[in-house]
Amino acid sequence: MDKQLTASEALRERLIAFSQRHDHPPELIEQALRLLGNSGLPGGVAGGVASGLTGAIKWLHPPVGIRQFIEDPNFLGNAGEVYPAIMEVLEELASGKYVEAVLTGAIGTGKTSIALWVTAHSLYQLSCMRDPHGEFDLARSSEITIIFQSITRELAKGVDYQRFRAMIERAPYFQRHFPFDKSIESELRFPNRIIVKPVSGSETAAIGQNVIGGCFPPGQKFLLATGTMATMASMLGRRITTLTINELNQVVPSDETQVVITGKKQLVRLHLENGDTVNCTPDQKFRGENNEWINASDSAGRLLRFTPVQDVRGQGSLSVEFIRCVGVEDITTEPVTVYDVENVGGTHVFFAATQTGFVHAKNCIDEMNYMAIIEKSRVAVDKGTYDQAITVYNSIARRRKSRFMKKGKLPGILCLVSSKRYPGQFTDQKEKEARSDPTIYVYDKRTWDIKPWAFSGRFFRVFVGDEARNPRILSEGEQVGDGQVMDIPVEYLREFETDIMNALRDIAGVSTQTLRPFLVNREAVVACFGKHDSILDRNDVAWPVETLNVLIDDFHEPERKRWAHVDLSRTSDSTGIVMGYVNGFTQMDRGEDIEILPQIKIDFALEVRPPKGGEISFEKIRTLFYILRDQGVNLKWISFDSYQSADSIQILRQKGFMTNTISMDKNTPAYDMLKTALYDKRVAMPAHPKLMHELLSLEFDTKKGKVDHPPLGSKDLSDALAGVVFGLSTRREIWWEFGIPPDQIPESLYVQASKANEAAKAHRGFDERPSTE
Repeated sequence: MDKQLTASEALRERLIAFSQRHDHPPELIEQALRLLGNSGLPGGVAGGVASGLTGAIKWLHPPVGIRQFIEDPNFLGNAGEVYPAIMEVLEELASGKYVEAVLTGAIGTGKTSIALWVTAHSLYQLSCMRDPHGEFDLARSSEITIIFQSITRELAKGVDYQRFRAMIERAPYFQRHFPFDKSIESELRFPNRIIVKPVSGSETAAIGQNVIGGCFPPGQKFLLATGTMATMASMLGRRITTLTINELNQVVPSDETQVVITGKKQLVRLHLENGDTVNCTPDQKFRGENNEWINASDSAGRLLRFTPVQDVRGQGSLSVEFIRCVGVEDITTEPVTVYDVENVGGTHVFFAATQTGFVHAKNCIDEMNYMAIIEKSRVAVDKGTYDQAITVYNSIARRRKSRFMKKGKLPGILCLVSSKRYPGQFTDQKEKEARSDPTIYVYDKRTWDIKPWAFSGRFFRVFVGDEARNPRILSEGEQVGDGQVMDIPVEYLREFETDIMNALRDIAGVSTQTLRPFLVNREAVVACFGKHDSILDRNDVAWPVETLNVLIDDFHEPERKRWAHVDLSRTSDSTGIVMGYVNGFTQMDRGEDIEILPQIKIDFALEVRPPKGGEISFEKIRTLFYILRDQGVNLKWISFDSYQSADSIQILRQKGFMTNTISMDKNTPAYDMLKTALYDKRVAMPAHPKLMHELLSLEFDTKKGKVDHPPLGSKDLSDALAGVVFGLSTRREIWWEFGIPPDQIPESLYVQASKANEAAKAHRGFDERPSTE
């Protein structure tokens, strides 16, 4: 027996060397041995060699399973630290059936720990390979990289990466057999050019480029929104507003932001043709002549966007100049602490000072569901919505397939980790995909699923809410029809009583329509829909691909004065159009007072979708108004938001309409008025699922003091509805038409109209109090 084993081992080693030297796949050698059978070899040696040749060539030593890897003191040594339910998940993930894991649900369920253990086991398997580069047909000079990617590099490094580093650093196996270079703080560098590092949530970070977008030394000056300059170091930790450039090439104040330290890096000096210089990291990006972003290290000979000091005049149009970079010089021998301005919004430009002006520099951009959703983004191919999570995922997934796919299989597991946030976000999309893709594993648990022994076993019931109803704690025996009901441990009762929305997300792991809903009374909103038919034959249209018809037979009181509001867009978002009129007044009991307020009937709400690969036709929108007037509708007022509306306003005025602008983004009075009207059920609308969904998804952004939609949502139609309700409610002429005397106009309307001075004055609403004498 010993003699046969020795012969098998000797033959195996010779075949391994032959296979590697001549680049012959071990499968071919196995096949040849099986065809030869036992010829010339004693006692089945050929078969024994053939059965283990592939594994012998692949592995220096076969890897152990994930349970032994985690628990064995020779490896991670975490015996007794992993809950049984989580160990079952880990063993399932390590079964080889999956290429992606969606780790979502409630907080405190070990999502990140699972990802760390799975990643550590993948690293361990790489260390066991005889030739990892050869296994994946990679050049031996290339790196095999495991990344920890989060919204920012600092978040990835500070949370997941540091935990992972500590885990590997104290593991006996990695200390003795596969150590990393401890002199490098920024990443883990192992033998065989295997690297583990944290990166930011930008797409370029996922494909191996520098990830943070560049940085500046502490003394670098930049322009604040006040028009004054400040150094990076002096603004560290303070909430600030800079000047930036919006999509219309206007200089405007940025979103509230801050200066952050982005690490220690080498610096270069850019020499500009006018004699100015700029010091920054090699990966700092500057805007070029064609709006492209140019790395500092690649800028020699390139034209950069430049603004002389005297040309930055606050919130006005920007005359852009170009200046050539004539050289790039390395200026540091040791890394220095560097700073950057965090996400400023808009086009992500801030003004970095030179000696005589400002170069247009890119800021660094701030869990998968918590990544940015940027509308009308230049980053998106069609200047539409840029979804950072989807873009990052696609980037990584493509690279994995192009580099590591072998015979239709991928090594390791791509872990996608995030708590629940909004319905339809990234992990929700991946969960849906998993239903038809068996290679995607979904982990969606709550704390009582993972450690049931920690709870009393007593539960209360919670209705999680739906499109028309708010979530609530249910009483004993209460039924909610088809709604989803969850049993929650009584230990969490106080959290649900105090803040049910946050509790649903964090504790129950449920995506909610909104965290800070603007319209809390969902039942009242839903009750306003389906009151009559629309005067159009459809709720949405993509001109000129599709047609739209006006239904004359469905007109009601066409002689009444109509108001239409248009929320314009061009190529990415839809345009929302709503038209309505006042068909009477009603008394509303406010307890201590009775208010007389208008009843508003909506003729139609129309979503105009951009045609695929094309733009929305503003001419078609104007033509709709001409047709309505020609058919006898008394359409008198047409308002727009401020986006690209100047031409349409001028043309429609020439056609005899009264036009103006009402912005829903600058303040909240229009939405406040809409909320009151909806709660009073004074708005009657045709059925329109998209408009109803928009209204129920609206959030109030306390930071910006405005009504907004959630990521991946929209409010084009709800903006248009708010414009119509605001316009009709504050038009004094309509009150006179129904015989309502000025002293009967509620005080609340004057207050709301005064908060929107520009909008109220533009259409001569309640800009002056009527005399009561």
